[in-house]
Amino acid sequence: MKKLPDDMCFDGFYIWFNSEKKEEYILTPNFLLGNIENVKKEDFLKLKFISRMTTNSISNYELRNEEISKWPFIRFTPYVEKLGLMLVRFLNTDFSNFVDAYDNFYYAYGVELLECYSKSFELKDNYSTEKLLLDDFKSFHKYIKNDLEIIQKDFKEVVNFLYNLNDNKKYKSSSAQSKFIASIIKQKTNLYKYTNNTNIINYTYSDKAEDYKNSSFDTVLSDLSYDISMLKVSNIYTSNELGNILFIILSQLIQNNDTIRTCQNCGKYFIPNKLNEIYCDFLNKDGTTCRDKGAGQTYKKNLENVPGLLEYRRTYNKKFNAVSRNREDKKLKEDFDKWKKSAQSKIKDYKQEIINEDELYKWMIENK
Repeated sequence: MKKLPDDMCFDGFYIWFNSEKKEEYILTPNFLLGNIENVKKEDFLKLKFISRMTTNSISNYELRNEEISKWPFIRFTPYVEKLGLMLVRFLNTDFSNFVDAYDNFYYAYGVELLECYSKSFELKDNYSTEKLLLDDFKSFHKYIKNDLEIIQKDFKEVVNFLYNLNDNKKYKSSSAQSKFIASIIKQKTNLYKYTNNTNIINYTYSDKAEDYKNSSFDTVLSDLSYDISMLKVSNIYTSNELGNILFIILSQLIQNNDTIRTCQNCGKYFIPNKLNEIYCDFLNKDGTTCRDKGAGQTYKKNLENVPGLLEYRRTYNKKFNAVSRNREDKKLKEDFDKWKKSAQSKIKDYKQEIINEDELYKWMIENK
């Protein structure tokens, strides 16, 4: 039975899950290259988890002429993210383009799951300058990108099939769970290729007791209050191959009855927080998300299609401008606030289907 490594380690990739909180926890070494990682070296040991969400691109980073080394992972400092995010990021990454591959995948998950695809080329653990590391990374990418594109094609096919993203009417009524198992058993997709070469570490209470054998009860109690930082009593998965880890993540999503969709704005794969969500919340270069834009588009569409909402916006703007021009008129401001509260209450009634479109429009006209 494979064991977890010591508290600090330069090798390996380990992942486990919390179904209730819908989180995945990752331990793996990585290069903290410039401002892409957003972690200061002096703060690294203090962190309970590492946030790797960023809108910065490696193409905009000015490389520094200083030594850079691979940082070890710390056993009680996992990288925490939403369950399934690693798989979704992989599906959305353009591996034909190095910058996109680095910005969206390599920088977050390191190279421990990629080295088996690089043939004879290996990245070093230490580099004298950041430029030398990046040059090597680009060469490394050339060796592995074809294999990654094959794996990506396999998983896109699987995800599209399981969640009916290609509108396959033949299997539309079948559940994702049943399709997942049947596709492995009968090799309907290439998912079966990734079911081997994964080690499972059964982390037990005895292991946790060993971790804390020299600690006081108060210390243990204090540490355990950080749910995100402590290894829970659960199965921990490790492998040297990316495809096997992606299979484990997908199986967790299936077990949790989580859904994967494609965003109706940008087309990217995403995991909705609610059943009716159709837009992703990935950050765009301008700092907005498709969910933000989608909400604005929906509101604009509603304004155009629902006369009562359009009349509300017209009246609101007229009253607001009047208040802005007459700031000393307290009565005018009080009347505006009173009207706004009543109008928004009527809109709420409309959205909850307590009143219909005609009734909403009639109220707006009568209460201008």
